[in-house]
Amino acid sequence: MRIDLENLPLDPAHLTLLVWALAEEIETATLKISELEEKIRSYQKAPFRRKSEIWSSNQSALDLPGGVTGPELSPERAVTLESNQRRKEERREEARENAKKARRGIWPENAEVVTKIIPPDRDTCPECNGALNDAGETSGFTLEYIPASIKVINTIRPKCACRKCGELVQAKAPPRLANGCLAEPSLVAWILVSRYSDHTPFYRMHRILERSGANIARSTMVGWATMAASLLEPLYQSLLAHIKKSPRIHADETRLPTLKPGLGKTHTGYMWTYVTDDSTFGGKAPPAAIFCYEEGRGKKYPLKHLEGWSGVLQVDGYAGYNELERLGHVLLMGCWAHLRRLFFELAEEGSPLAADKLDQFKELYILDRHFKGLSPEERVEGRDGICEPLVTEMFNCLPYQLSGLSKTGKLFKAIEYMRRQRDKLVLFLTNGYADLDNNPVERVIRSVALGRKNSLFAGSEVGARNWAVIASLIETAKLNGVEPFAWLRDTLTKIMHGHPPDRADELLPFPATG
Repeated sequence: MRIDLENLPLDPAHLTLLVWALAEEIETATLKISELEEKIRSYQKAPFRRKSEIWSSNQSALDLPGGVTGPELSPERAVTLESNQRRKEERREEARENAKKARRGIWPENAEVVTKIIPPDRDTCPECNGALNDAGETSGFTLEYIPASIKVINTIRPKCACRKCGELVQAKAPPRLANGCLAEPSLVAWILVSRYSDHTPFYRMHRILERSGANIARSTMVGWATMAASLLEPLYQSLLAHIKKSPRIHADETRLPTLKPGLGKTHTGYMWTYVTDDSTFGGKAPPAAIFCYEEGRGKKYPLKHLEGWSGVLQVDGYAGYNELERLGHVLLMGCWAHLRRLFFELAEEGSPLAADKLDQFKELYILDRHFKGLSPEERVEGRDGICEPLVTEMFNCLPYQLSGLSKTGKLFKAIEYMRRQRDKLVLFLTNGYADLDNNPVERVIRSVALGRKNSLFAGSEVGARNWAVIASLIETAKLNGVEPFAWLRDTLTKIMHGHPPDRADELLPFPATG
């Protein structure tokens, strides 16, 4: 608003209206300036911001507007926090001991040990020329690397003929993964692990093999990966059935660009990811992970993937999963880690309110750690007495904390998101299957992001589908402590020798039992 200072109105009523208009304009401008300053601080710190989201609780308590205060720390929670501090010190000591052990055992137990003895270069004393006697020994270890090599297996099957009737007798040809396939299961397993676990593009594998003297074209390796995905498809379906037996599933999705003929650019598909780990609520089923590639991110895809399943679905707040809850057989649990992430950057930029939130989230995680591994009923009972007061305190403060904040600021949006997600975030208090966060699936889905950075896109939709099948089994093997290469080599060998597809569940990468 431009004001002609030389021609101000003389009427007091007009002057009052002018002052009000100016005050409103100044308030709007002040909020806009605060928002822009917040963005500038964020952009300035972005290149130097640490990746870790560890937060140190050294902030003072935050005073709420209007004299509002939270409830005092109950004796039970005080004892719990003191106990947690002792456990923290014990874990630190244990971590130091584990680090010492790790330094002593950096090579595998089954590694070949070559003993090399270096005798003295003389058999008499250099001082007095006397005879030398055994006085012990000194030993030291070093590590040597032997690069992988290609071995050619030449299979010869002699023919024998009957002189009487002319009948020819010859041993049967050994089975192959596919007709005319030159690759043994070990070579295919190496390609699959390199591509979908180590995220090595096919052109780099071609160069690696060239150094060993093998000239295997990229198109050939792509064909072998497609063949392997087809052979492993029954295991993939068995894995999906295993995941849908769990009463709780973690879900997330991430983009995966693919190529479409005639499109002229990459198409943004999505890798939907589902992870189970029943150990946190006392379950005994092995953990598992599965990827499902789809062309889009719509609500129809989780409906298709989880058809016939009911239970607790841990999500990050994406609305595409809401239809599952609307149908009535799925409960959605929000992600406290996702919520925490919204406040972390604000706390680093100096917001005391965001820092206070981080301290509360940290306390909640410490309290909930006591109930890991207990039965669902025990978890609900324990959380009701220990976690519920803190959670109630956090949400009761939100209306006061929202007042006075710019509606376009990041802090307002973070608090408003927390308020809107309340029903999903507090589900863990009444449902013992629910966990605080969605971190298990976020750790697994990180492999897709790493592969995307190395390969830019997944090739065709067939390539993306191959990625989903093979990576699902590899990530499940990792979750269960099963070495992926050895498992793939042995599994492909069993399939090659005729393991029936209807017994594919016997081959899943789960720990041996019994």
